[in-house]
Amino acid sequence: MGFLFMRILLSISLILGAILSLPAEEPDFSQAKLWKKNATPSSSMTISRNTAEDALQFEVKFKPGTDFWAYPEFKLPQGIPRGKKYLVFEAKLDQQEPAGGCKYALVMFGYKGGIVAWSPSPHWQTVVIDLDANKINRAAVKCLRIGANPQSPQMTLTLRNIKFLEQLPKKDGKRTAELIHSTAPAMLFIDEEPLQFTVSERVPDLSYEILNYHDEIVAKGPVPESGSFILPRLPRGYYRIILKAPKVQFHGAASFSVIPDPDRRRQNPDSPYSMDAALSVIGTAHVYQRGDKEKSMRFFVNLARMAGVTVARERTHQDLSEKVKGVYDWNFYGLAPKLFSEAGIALSSTWHNFAFWAREKGHKYTYDLMIPYQFAQQLAKNFHNQIKFWEFWNEPEYSFWDGTAWEFASTTKAAYLGFKAGDPEILVTNGSFCFKPEEDWIAMETLQNDLAGYCDIFNIHIYHPMKEYPQLVRGWKKLQQQHGMSALPLWVTETGTYAEGVPEDTDRYDNRRVLSHEQEMIWAEFVPKNQILLQSLGVARTFTFVLPPMHEFKGMKAWGLIRYDYTASPAFTAFVTLTDQLSNAEYLGELDFGAGIRAFLFQQPDSTKTIAFWSESELDKLDNRPNGIRPTNKFLHKISLSENQPVRLTDIFGTTRILHPRNGKIETASTRYPAYLSGITSPVPVKKQPVKAVTGKTSTSNMDKTIVLRIVPDEKFLLNTTRSNLIIPWKVKQHPLKLQIINFSKEKKQGKVTVEGGTLNGLPAELAIGPFETKEIEFSLPSQTHTRQYRFRFGGVFNHRAISQLSLPVIQYGEISNAPLFAQANKPEKWRKNSSGSMNISWDAKEKAVRFDVEFSPGGARRVYPELLIPGGLPADTIGISFDIKSNLKAKPQNSFVMLVKDQQKQTDLSHKVGYTPSLGKWQENFIGTASLTPQEIHLLRIGMNPTTDKVTFWIRDLRLHRTVK
Repeated sequence: MGFLFMRILLSISLILGAILSLPAEEPDFSQAKLWKKNATPSSSMTISRNTAEDALQFEVKFKPGTDFWAYPEFKLPQGIPRGKKYLVFEAKLDQQEPAGGCKYALVMFGYKGGIVAWSPSPHWQTVVIDLDANKINRAAVKCLRIGANPQSPQMTLTLRNIKFLEQLPKKDGKRTAELIHSTAPAMLFIDEEPLQFTVSERVPDLSYEILNYHDEIVAKGPVPESGSFILPRLPRGYYRIILKAPKVQFHGAASFSVIPDPDRRRQNPDSPYSMDAALSVIGTAHVYQRGDKEKSMRFFVNLARMAGVTVARERTHQDLSEKVKGVYDWNFYGLAPKLFSEAGIALSSTWHNFAFWAREKGHKYTYDLMIPYQFAQQLAKNFHNQIKFWEFWNEPEYSFWDGTAWEFASTTKAAYLGFKAGDPEILVTNGSFCFKPEEDWIAMETLQNDLAGYCDIFNIHIYHPMKEYPQLVRGWKKLQQQHGMSALPLWVTETGTYAEGVPEDTDRYDNRRVLSHEQEMIWAEFVPKNQILLQSLGVARTFTFVLPPMHEFKGMKAWGLIRYDYTASPAFTAFVTLTDQLSNAEYLGELDFGAGIRAFLFQQPDSTKTIAFWSESELDKLDNRPNGIRPTNKFLHKISLSENQPVRLTDIFGTTRILHPRNGKIETASTRYPAYLSGITSPVPVKKQPVKAVTGKTSTSNMDKTIVLRIVPDEKFLLNTTRSNLIIPWKVKQHPLKLQIINFSKEKKQGKVTVEGGTLNGLPAELAIGPFETKEIEFSLPSQTHTRQYRFRFGGVFNHRAISQLSLPVIQYGEISNAPLFAQANKPEKWRKNSSGSMNISWDAKEKAVRFDVEFSPGGARRVYPELLIPGGLPADTIGISFDIKSNLKAKPQNSFVMLVKDQQKQTDLSHKVGYTPSLGKWQENFIGTASLTPQEIHLLRIGMNPTTDKVTFWIRDLRLHRTVK
């Protein structure tokens, strides 16, 4: 019996083992009844089978004014089947307003398995998700959600062929772009050049079709067995080649362009249309010809020449040029300037990288201002006649610079003097500012330091949506005017867009995301619009970013007018057409062609006129969004022009045709893509006069620029989050500072340092400073027992001439407990809900704080910024607020802001955003200065974050008001 019993037990265990070792059953995603509704609570969702498409269909209607999100759910109780490495499905998404796009589109491996973005399209597409590459936690996957956050109140998501796969099926076909080659650089043919191509593989019964950008067939024919074929002559334009064969499937298309001969074009060195090349620092510019960097870079320089570029932008850093102090090696950064100079293209170059030996320990700025002076001097000397414009530093608001605003100003002055010492004729720009002007605290404080005397050109970057351009340029010009720089020309040395969204295609090895044809067309639309709009607003020169291909943000953002296969994108061809049509023309103003149309008038050297025009699209009107926009709508409008003579109509890619007048009118159509009417002889009324791009200089000739002041604070001092204010905590009783006076001249100087804003102990009545000498004075800030905000302005007179000022903004606050509390801040009912998720606000007696519990919809936006009304606004003498915050977060939120809002509505464009230090489990004290604001205009306060988790709890206590005590 015992033996029999043991055998029965063994049999049962073997059976159970076999059952348990069976792989998870393949989920049947095709059954509509197995899918669960999951959308905005107030929405309605219908799940059904679309028999015509053999697919699942999810129709969703949202209530206006709510968050729009829909992520239907399929339960996976056994998780992802064992051994599966990919999720593959086909999808298309239609919505009520197709042009609106989606805020987000995600595949969620619930509940904690991971999230992956995808790019919806109104057309069928195959989505492939590599589970390993996206670090999907298979053990945590209990359901699958596929959906989006549309911008319209109705959407239809259609899905089919959803499968988990062990391996991707071998692609049954060939990539057309990999098979077609030509000897033309970047597939760019000049006028009348034979359009000859070669197919690298022999395919029976192979034929080709040539499509223009309207997807019209303009040529077709068989491909000879040799693989080589010549097309009939085609007009200028951007074309795509489609291959066809009975037994072979081809994917995608190859492209080529026909462009004007650059050698026959009249070049204008003052043309505003410029390009950021960055050949020295972008690796793809070095490997076009493997093993031959010079030939590779010469390829790109030639492309810039073909594009009609007369001024390009480069990088020249100290890291590789002066590895050892005083030993200069220009081999790495010297090649690009040499090649551009040989091609007749002037350069503007930026320097934003100190050598390691030159840096303050633990920082990116330098410990000695003689270092930037001497290196700038060597740059100007060595690249004389090659680099015409110099920029000291790039985007100091970001991680390129980790010093203060006043430190940046002092270093800028030293570099400027070095450039001028090396080449007095060189023109110097400030380091490019890149935030919105009203939020750019680094810029606002830097400009307080008489920077007008240390730059010849004012320089910014713009990557904001085009609808914001007028406000951005107006804001920057206002700052120029406030700081004596209104006579300086305004340059935009980098500009680009995020409107196309995350790259939705892949390259030949499926290991790099690249832009689809539709995404490339958004960029083509952007390039001329961007350049012309900024020119119309008075920008003197704009540099499109960037010529070679590159990626940012872990491959999720693709840049480059040239692709990774070294062919030209349509955006490149659009740039060629822009320079061909307008480089030699003078801007005369904006026209009125009716609602939805932008039109700009130019005069050519022969006195005829050209009109650049287009229809406004989502690109002109909408914010950027993760999934981007697509050119699904042409935005067709009719336009009419009084003219008795034939005119030329040139489209975005250079294709030209003659339009003849009828009854004294020229009639044509406007679309989202810019076009040009040229040869106009009749008068054209201008609606908006041009904003002239200035080319003057500032009136600082009487200033002795060679004496530069620098402040070196003690380590006990704190900085605000924007590095634009020196903060003295109430606990610090001693406030020592060091003031450096540097003489960047060959003569001895005698004089004194002056200070406005308070009395300082330790400043000498007079001092002498020798040639290229640095003197250091130690002094202390006066002790304060109460909260106070003030600004010291250091200046002086040496050899009977005034020197530039150094501005030091200080916030010194008394003991926190002495500052009055916001009485209403400790009352939960006074806080207004403001979140993309569900939110509960309560009083936590244990923490003695207001508690905020928030839960976000999976895959939705994670935004929580509860609001506190401030009736009557903040008192006029407010210099800051302080508060304690605690959260249950274990990882830093994506953003954490205090928003000081000018009204009581949800208008974020009327708010000032200031970052604060977030909490990770412990109480964190924060002080937010209100410098540069008008406190009485602040009627609403938001404190919150963008966490990285779907649930967050945080507490706020002791919200205090800090007012100046006189």
